[in-house]
Amino acid sequence: MAATAVADMEVGTALAADEVSVAVDAVTAAVAGEITVAAGIIIGEAVRVEADTMAEADTTVEAVTTVAADTTAAD
Repeated sequence: MAATAVADMEVGTALAADEVSVAVDAVTAAVAGEITVAAGIIIGEAVRVEADTMAEADTTVEAVTTVAADTTAAD
C-alpha cells in the first residue's frame, strides 16, 4: 500500500512538473513574441524618423542652394 502511494506521488509530481514546464514554455513564447513585436515597432519608428530626417536635409540643401544661386546672381 505504501509503495503504491509513493508511486502515485511520483507520478503526480512528474505530471505537475510537466504542467509547469508547459506553462513556462508558454510564458516564454509569449514574452518573446511581445519583445519581437516591440522591436519591430522600434525599428519601424527609427526607419520613419530617418526618412523624415533625410527629407528635411534635402529641403535644407535645396534652400541653401537656392540662396547661394540668388546671391551669386545678385552679385
